[in-house]
Amino acid sequence: MPRKASSMSIHELRRCLEAQEQVVARLALRRRKLATQLAKLDKKILAAGGSVKSMPVAPGPQPRRRTAGKPLIDYIISVLKAAPKGMRVKKVVGAVTRAGYRSTSKDFYGIVATALREGPQFKKMSRGVYARR
Repeated sequence: MPRKASSMSIHELRRCLEAQEQVVARLALRRRKLATQLAKLDKKILAAGGSVKSMPVAPGPQPRRRTAGKPLIDYIISVLKAAPKGMRVKKVVGAVTRAGYRSTSKDFYGIVATALREGPQFKKMSRGVYARR
């Protein structure tokens, strides 16, 4: 049974890390070789008149999409319409939430701040204060 990392010396931790890096390097090399072989097979299939389907995507966490309701930007625009002098990000977060936008994000403030900072429909009035263009 492997030991806990907290009970291992720095030397032992480095050895474990090097071993893992070697495993990753070997797997990456194997993957490159298989990709080359697959490309050759695809060319042969196409030359024979067949069609090649794209590679299946490995299963993994899929991004969650909003299934119903307006996008966040629409909520922010409607909130900022009522504030011609602009609003602080914290106030926008509260107003959007009160307007009915539901989010399960742990950092909803960060999402709203990024939307305000990068959205072309918003302008920065002063530090942390944004308004509609």
